[in-house]
Amino acid sequence: MAGSKSRSRSRSRSRSKSRSKSPATAAAAMSTARPKSKSPMPKSKSTKRSTSTKRKSKKRSASKKRSASKKRSASKKQSKTSKRSASKKRRRSRKRSASKKRSASKRRKSSKRSASKKRRRSRKRSASKKRSASKKRSRSAKRSASKKSRRSRKRSASKKRKSTKRSAKRSASKKPRKSRKRSASKKRSKSVKRSASKKRRASRKRSASKKRSRSVKRSASKKRRTSRKRSASKKRSRSAKRSTRRRSRKRSASKKRSRSVKRSASKKRRTSRKRSASKKRSRSARRSTRRRSRKRSASKKRSSSRKGSSGMMSMVAAAIAANRTKKGASAQAIRKYVAAHCSLKGAVLNFRLRRALAAGLKSGALAHPKGSVGWVLVPKKAGKRRKPKAAPKRKRAAKRSTKKTTKKTKKTMKRKAKATRKARKARRRAAPKKRVAKRSARRVSRKRRAGKAK
Repeated sequence: MAGSKSRSRSRSRSRSKSRSKSPATAAAAMSTARPKSKSPMPKSKSTKRSTSTKRKSKKRSASKKRSASKKRSASKKQSKTSKRSASKKRRRSRKRSASKKRSASKRRKSSKRSASKKRRRSRKRSASKKRSASKKRSRSAKRSASKKSRRSRKRSASKKRKSTKRSAKRSASKKPRKSRKRSASKKRSKSVKRSASKKRRASRKRSASKKRSRSVKRSASKKRRTSRKRSASKKRSRSAKRSTRRRSRKRSASKKRSRSVKRSASKKRRTSRKRSASKKRSRSARRSTRRRSRKRSASKKRSSSRKGSSGMMSMVAAAIAANRTKKGASAQAIRKYVAAHCSLKGAVLNFRLRRALAAGLKSGALAHPKGSVGWVLVPKKAGKRRKPKAAPKRKRAAKRSTKKTTKKTKKTMKRKAKATRKARKARRRAAPKKRVAKRSARRVSRKRRAGKAK
């Protein structure tokens, strides 16, 4: 638009200049426009001047056109740059506003969530409170319901009266109010536009100040980073040197510790071996003492049982002698005599009597003749004690040969073992009946032994 206006102005100026030319110049122009004659005419001074003025005017117009075109191009460039800067500023302001809106929306959402959580909790609490309070209020609500209904009716009637009065007043004052509202709305729109323009200017100023502060901060932060990097590199080099020293110290210390640990471990192993050996010795000594004590107690019990049986035998012999009958004394008479002269009673006395009578029969000191009920003493000449048979000596097992077995001997042993296994299997297959008979005989003998023991 600006370029077209400048072109129209330059054209109007050139036309006015051509109109305001002198008559001499006009005549010269006419003469130039006429066709030339065959005979050349000599040029006058006025014609020369007109041609020079024309050339000068052409040059001036051309220079003016050039300057105007340059101005137009400069104005175009300035307008383009201004438009670009304005568009950039708008984009940045839009981005900032959008980022601010997003952050604000996030904050609002977080605040809404927290508020909703609080509301839910408060609602739950209030609901629980309301439930507890509703039970209490329900009783009083029934009583006060009739009173409230009456009051509400009265209030509604009074409100209707007042509303009718207000509606009448509003209808009377509606027309002047409309004109006032229009003027007020126009004023508000103007004030809103002014405030918006002021806000834009202030935002532009703030953005420019922020850019400046950011550039200053960036330069300061770069300097700080470089200084920090230098200090960090120095610290790293120092720490690396310290770490190498520490590692060397730790290695030497670890070697010393490992040596001391090995020595302590060897000492502990020796002490543990000694303790285990001493414990084994003490255990073996305790076992041997226990075996000795058991043997002594068993020997004492045997001696006491022998003494008790010999004492009971003397009591039985005294009872038979006191009875003085040819047929002998009965077991009941012997029991009465022993019970009168002994402290034993009940089942113990009966058991001791049975053992004493059986021992007397075996030794031959007592006799129980056929056809008689009582027990009779046998004289000492007739009744001789039998000597107990000596226990057969056990043969000692032959010592195993400690010679190392060769591969050939191992192979021969394996072959013999296989041959023996095969022979056993063949025997079992050949005579299964004999085996069953032997098993049944063994079972019968076991049952008999169990019945005798009972």
